[in-house]
Amino acid sequence: METIQINISLAIFIIILLMSLAADYENKKKERNERLPFSNNTFSDFFSMLAKLCKADGFVKKEEIRLITQYMKEELKLNQYEQQEAISIFNKAKNSNSSFEFHAKRLKRENKENTLFLNEVIELLFFVAVEDSHLSREEEVLIIEAINIFEVHDNAYFRYKEAEAEKEPENDNAPDGRYFLSLGLTKAADPSEIKRSYRKLVKQYHPDNVQHLGVEFLALAEQKMKEINEAYNYLKEKLDF
Repeated sequence: METIQINISLAIFIIILLMSLAADYENKKKERNERLPFSNNTFSDFFSMLAKLCKADGFVKKEEIRLITQYMKEELKLNQYEQQEAISIFNKAKNSNSSFEFHAKRLKRENKENTLFLNEVIELLFFVAVEDSHLSREEEVLIIEAINIFEVHDNAYFRYKEAEAEKEPENDNAPDGRYFLSLGLTKAADPSEIKRSYRKLVKQYHPDNVQHLGVEFLALAEQKMKEINEAYNYLKEKLDF
């Protein structure tokens, strides 16, 4: 489990970007006047998916809980009993054997005609994942999995990735910072850490290992592999290891 480490300039960029995405998200919600369609299974799958996402990187963060609680009260308008039921489902799902994929596929089957709702689920998953200004690789894989199961591609995650790709990280006097960042490291990383992170990233983003996640993620993975190899080769030559 490894969380992408973000330098100060990139963190500021992400915060500004998230504020913009959040404003867009709020505008979209104003366009819908109907309550989200919660059958028994949908209610259970919805909160189970949130639990699996929150636990994906090893532990549930207080920022994630705060956002989900706020969403239950202010957007879903759940009464006290419904909130308790949602919390119970969430807590059980954190450690259950059921998979994120199982809940996502069942939710899609029961709501396949309601693309507005499915898109809102993706938006919420994304905003929960980045509530602490970090997007872990484990969380990102689950978000991509949900996108491809739901077959909705106009959402905050892809807008975030497009904006991130256009942003060139600011550097001091050399490209070292960008290359360390591409490997999920800080400039303090030694050769052994660089090698370990490189091997882990290659395994995670190699096209052969992500084909099942769909063509959109495959394209992102191929671009990521180019960045990883470029960064590793540069640091290997510069640090002579």
